[in-house]
Amino acid sequence: MTKSNRFHVLEIVLALIVLALPTGMYSVFYSNFDKEPSSITCNLSFSSATIGMPVLIYGFIAPPRSANVTVQISDDNGSTWIDLAVVSSNLYGNYSYLWILTSERIWWVRAFWSGDDVYLNATSPEQMIAVSKALSEVTCEVSSKKIMLGENVTISGAILPIHPSETVAIYISNDEISWQVLIEVKTVAGGNYFYVWTPTVTGTYYLKASWPGDKVFMKAESPDRVLIVEEKSEDSGLGLMYIILGLVFVGAVGGFFLLRRNRKKPSERLSRA
Repeated sequence: MTKSNRFHVLEIVLALIVLALPTGMYSVFYSNFDKEPSSITCNLSFSSATIGMPVLIYGFIAPPRSANVTVQISDDNGSTWIDLAVVSSNLYGNYSYLWILTSERIWWVRAFWSGDDVYLNATSPEQMIAVSKALSEVTCEVSSKKIMLGENVTISGAILPIHPSETVAIYISNDEISWQVLIEVKTVAGGNYFYVWTPTVTGTYYLKASWPGDKVFMKAESPDRVLIVEEKSEDSGLGLMYIILGLVFVGAVGGFFLLRRNRKKPSERLSRA
């Protein structure tokens, strides 16, 4: 069988297949029969990112077509797809979409275009992006590193980025191993917190702050701070008293000699005159 005969046989077989199709399927088959294949790409500016970051989704249709492109996302490994956006490609077939990430999960992304009178539809390969919570920071400072028993110390800090009305737990330890909550405080408008503490026992204390994070930011814990609380010395008051008495004594002696010098005998003053 010549090549020409084989081509005619193929045409006959296709015609019989088309005639056997229902009316609706026939129109679809016939409309796509003479169309050319096309392709579409999908790229991401990042393969991993944090919540709140913008990610650029971009690609192109080949051959270049100006058409609507549907960007789709999936969070179940491609089992189900959600339309994220519909954008238009330009005359060169290029399209782009800026996606602001809002949740922590792994996403699959793809692009689709429905074709036109000349070219068949096409779906891009899938791309994956891992989205995690953004980093945060909490600080902790003490107003004094060493105080006497009965004195106050101010523990203060802030959550960064600024988070007002959030709960910060201040932890305390004697050995940096076993920690317990000293107090929980709320941050004010600027994200700052304050607590005035009066220790009741002497010793070395380690202090730190922690906050649990939220839907956007990860939890954070501050570095440790050291506070030494010493027993108030009973001799300290006596020492101060001795210093004051010593100054008074020196002043009195000096005043005595100065007064004596000014009260010289009249005979001494006349002889000098």
